Amino acid sequence: MRHLRKTHGTDKLTASDIQQIDQWLRENDAEHYRQRQDRQRHSKNIKCVSGIDSKNLPRNNETSNEVKNNLNVIEKDTNIKTLKCKISGDNFTREVNLGKHTRTHTENQPHKCKTCGAAFTQPSKLRRHMSIHTDEKPYKCETCGVAFTQKSDLQRHMRTHTGEKPNKCVTCGAVFSRNTHLQRHLRTHTGEKPYKCETCGATFTHSHHLQGHMRTHTGEKPFKCEACGAAFTHGNALQRHMRTHTGDKPYKCVTCGAAFTQSHNLQRHMRTHTGEKPYKCVTCGAAFNHSSHLHSHMRLHTGEKPYKCENVELHSAVMTS
Repeated sequence: MRHLRKTHGTDKLTASDIQQIDQWLRENDAEHYRQRQDRQRHSKNIKCVSGIDSKNLPRNNETSNEVKNNLNVIEKDTNIKTLKCKISGDNFTREVNLGKHTRTHTENQPHKCKTCGAAFTQPSKLRRHMSIHTDEKPYKCETCGVAFTQKSDLQRHMRTHTGEKPNKCVTCGAVFSRNTHLQRHLRTHTGEKPYKCETCGATFTHSHHLQGHMRTHTGEKPFKCEACGAAFTHGNALQRHMRTHTGDKPYKCVTCGAAFTQSHNLQRHMRTHTGEKPYKCVTCGAAFNHSSHLHSHMRLHTGEKPYKCENVELHSAVMTS
């Protein structure tokens, strides 16, 4: 309890809070809970559920204050208290992880690379960076031979072989191999869009969506086709374009075997089998399986005739002259 008061604030964790944390650990992190119970039975180094060892507590309250300034408790309708960074919107289940993350938004980067001068908030990140200069990759996958600079990178890679997905969404049960993927997924439930365009104010759930959006303002098209030189703002647009050169049709109808270069073409084709007509005329109620068919139909009501024959206009001009 002395560690809890020192690190997490005076009396903010009640007996009920601790009981809820124990319950969460039993259900979601059995191995962590077992180790914690063993430490308590042996009365040695008791580890707080936040992940901080009491023997490794900071000498001052710098980290604690840093966490408190960026702490926001959400999901009050569940027994799990998620810690959210108010700057980026990322969520964490442990204060120590929120504290490490918060320092990425500050200028406090005391660990400096002697080779190139790059600075980092944590010594582990500096060690990872040093591999750029040494090209050392001591951690090798025994399955496929891929090598990594960090043990944690190898552990994440191994999930591609084992299929392990230890990060679970408490709301819908979706599982993910990486915690960062889970954090992005959580925004589909909260509706949070922390990434904002400073030009037009549009907001996005993912940082890469904002990056792609910014190209609509700058006109940048960094993805270039090596076959014909066509350029695109998004990588997936280039991938779709490349199929016009390769003839690849990865989207196949399981009913009749027809294949398509793009997923939306397959979706449209499937309606010929299901009979679905999702596009409905608000004037007369007629329904269509393609949006283009609805647009054509609407001209019956509006009287619009956008297609003109150039030969008729030329003939009229000759007759009047």
